[in-house]
Amino acid sequence: MDVRPFSLAYGTLLVLVPVLLLCSTLVKAQSTMDLCSTVYEEFSLCLAFVANLDPFIRQDCCDAITRINSLARRERSAPRRICQCIKDISYWTGVRYNFLRISEIPYSCSLHLSFPISDSMDCSKI
Repeated sequence: MDVRPFSLAYGTLLVLVPVLLLCSTLVKAQSTMDLCSTVYEEFSLCLAFVANLDPFIRQDCCDAITRINSLARRERSAPRRICQCIKDISYWTGVRYNFLRISEIPYSCSLHLSFPISDSMDCSKI
């Protein structure tokens, strides 16, 4: 009795499954990088305001927050990932966010935030 076809199929699965899991992980990592890249680009339009460097919120910041809101609604984990991206911006730039300024965004831009903005929040709890 020849068992080589079964062994070959089993061996192929032993190699293929870890490769597929690795690819899945890489796709998720790339997805997070793409999301953060977009968030960095958009949120940079609001940095001067939330850092208390600009006295007025600008329309381009409101438009950026609207676009980030759209991203936050696309998938369940997006608000948590966006939160982390925004936290990372503060860390990398050394800019501290002014909580009062952040709280002005929904009112000034006439929108509801679908994600938190903070430089100190635990994003894993979202």
